[in-house]
Amino acid sequence: MRSLFLGTLSGVPLFSTVVFVLLSNLASADQYFETKRYSHLTPEHCQEFDINYFGGPLQFVTYSINGATDNGFTNGIKLARHEAAQMWRLLRDHQYVGPDKRWPITQNPKMQIVLQNLETARKLMGFTYKVEGEILEALVLIDLGKHFDPNEYFFTGGIEYSHGSGRVLGELDIIVARRSDCGVVVIGETKLGLHRLNKAKRQLARFRNFLQTKGYGHQVFMYQ
Repeated sequence: MRSLFLGTLSGVPLFSTVVFVLLSNLASADQYFETKRYSHLTPEHCQEFDINYFGGPLQFVTYSINGATDNGFTNGIKLARHEAAQMWRLLRDHQYVGPDKRWPITQNPKMQIVLQNLETARKLMGFTYKVEGEILEALVLIDLGKHFDPNEYFFTGGIEYSHGSGRVLGELDIIVARRSDCGVVVIGETKLGLHRLNKAKRQLARFRNFLQTKGYGHQVFMYQ
């Protein structure tokens, strides 16, 4: 495992070494979790999350865009706020297929690579880009492939949790887990707005408290 607190998004697509996984014969869903976004890159036996997957040491992280670490986030993606907004408007209604004079952002070579990665995330990881925040979530999951070996770990999100009945307590943006036994090692929150760090921390604290009510979450390495 490489250190998570290094670098930001590079200009190289990261999915070429990952093996496709068929979504069939899914395991029974745990009463506390519901998968809202299925990924072809998640191992078949890990598609439905179980409370026992959170039994080991957990690292909690927060991600944002340019200026993230200067504003207290643990990690950042090299992306400006206006770039995220432009990419979202494009990908919400269209697929990126190459430079298009109607979309100035597609003329930028660096953004072309980012858009290619986002289209790959749409195809393999189930993103729809109906919500703007999915842009950052997808880029973070790609970025994590630089810090954890994709042959040993998988990267996902969109997992809702509750006490088993009643209202949903929250949704996990970022999860890094072992492919072998589905054991989770990283939980993260993403925020496009640099001013929303406190909300990200509250969301992580809520999940930590949830785990503790179930007898888990006592080995959490919280953000600084």
